Amino acid sequence: MDNNFLRQFLQARASTVEPKTKSTAKTVRNGAKEMPEPTGMSIQTIIEELPDKKAVLEYFKQRIKNIEDEEFEE
Repeated sequence: MDNNFLRQFLQARASTVEPKTKSTAKTVRNGAKEMPEPTGMSIQTIIEELPDKKAVLEYFKQRIKNIEDEEFEE
């Protein structure tokens, strides 16, 4: 499959069906690490359940904080 976005999307959808037993951080081809899915709310939860604005903003603030923390660790 040549479309990288489509491949990642299909992998993400497949991972929502299978239980995760491995480490939540995976190495991607370019050597970067994917963000581990936080427990509780996820992008899938936001799309499917449409939580209130406050909960969504808090989720994205936490994701941004995690990305910034990861940048400083390297």
